[in-house]
Amino acid sequence: MDTAQPAPPHAARKLQLSAMLSGLAGWTALLIAAFIGAQYIVSFVIIGLIQLGLPWSPTSTVNTLSFRVYVYVAMALIIGAVAWYRYRKLSFEQIGLPRLPEWSDIGLSLAGVIVYMLASTVALTLASNIPGFSPDQAQDLGLGRLFGSDLVLGFVVLVVLTPLFEEVIFRGFLYGRLRNLQFPWWVSSLVVSILFGLAHMQWNVGVDVFFLSMVACMLREMTDSIWAGVLLHMVKNFLAFLVTFVFIQGM
Repeated sequence: MDTAQPAPPHAARKLQLSAMLSGLAGWTALLIAAFIGAQYIVSFVIIGLIQLGLPWSPTSTVNTLSFRVYVYVAMALIIGAVAWYRYRKLSFEQIGLPRLPEWSDIGLSLAGVIVYMLASTVALTLASNIPGFSPDQAQDLGLGRLFGSDLVLGFVVLVVLTPLFEEVIFRGFLYGRLRNLQFPWWVSSLVVSILFGLAHMQWNVGVDVFFLSMVACMLREMTDSIWAGVLLHMVKNFLAFLVTFVFIQGM
């Protein structure tokens, strides 16, 4: 006869919380490790190709933009491989890609742009009162001026590919996994958005993209998809691209 007694409710809650925190720490560590590891992997591959005779200049705009894309691809592959190895399954639903984009995603993304810009403007205005904080500091993209084909390539990388890969990694893999671990949507959003802000390594940019991420997470929660967030991110990057590489550069 089985005489085992079920664990008391408070003990079960402690075990669940412990599992959730362990999962949070593990996936946060994976994201950081993938970010660092992807840069080393891509760098080593490029160095190897240079040794084989590939012409590669680290100061070339094309190479700088290409390196960025290669790192994102490597990050997505690392995270995807670990997720598949750990759970033996990885579906499009889990990373927020259960369907193709829909017309409703466009409307939601435009509404998200308004919410994000208002929240970011208020936050940056308040933060400007902090000594040493400069809300107007330009984001360091490691790029000079873009002309001709470089301008087109810059548009593709910065406005199309970067938002897509960043949304898949942060609002796809990471946010989806935290929600699967039973974290509330707002906790998952805060964790993802803080990490996303820190990844940009500039205080003013970090504050700005924190609110971009919070809105993108909200859109993911509303639609079970990252597409509205991808479009929101593309609009944001498109506006920044116009200001940086078209208007200011053309003056």
